[in-house]
Amino acid sequence: MRTQNSAACPGRDLARHTGQEPSRGSALLTVIVSLMVLFLISGIFYGVVLYNMKSASSEEKILKAYYMAESGINYEVGLALKAMDVRPRPNADGLNSILQSSLNQTKTPFASDAGYGTQAAFTVKKIMIDPQVKSIIVTTEGTYANVKRTVTEQYAFPPIPPGP
Repeated sequence: MRTQNSAACPGRDLARHTGQEPSRGSALLTVIVSLMVLFLISGIFYGVVLYNMKSASSEEKILKAYYMAESGINYEVGLALKAMDVRPRPNADGLNSILQSSLNQTKTPFASDAGYGTQAAFTVKKIMIDPQVKSIIVTTEGTYANVKRTVTEQYAFPPIPPGP
């Protein structure tokens, strides 16, 4: 009969006294479970970060398209003010013909080296002038990277005193 030295395998001696089997491989199982939990948490974090980046990019495109539409309105109002500054001041029909010339023409106000390229543009969709030329209503559509925003605004003009 062969006897085993208790000094060679202290876990067996402990198991005999406590009535339990020695735990073999529990450290490996703990490491694997810990790694799985760590990968799960990092995957969730990656998903959240990716979603936030896509959302921020989308919001940026929406804002740029909105501001392109605003710049279209400012462009048309600038044309109207320039036309109304001419003496004699044009009547509603004359001003209307000046402003209608830019209707439905897509304008890209930025050079390609400005970082926007041809992605940014605005189109004047509608111009309405009241008969007494006291206000102008302009509707423009701004486009940036295939995102479109439409803006309509009304501007009142101060009366220009008659000049010589």
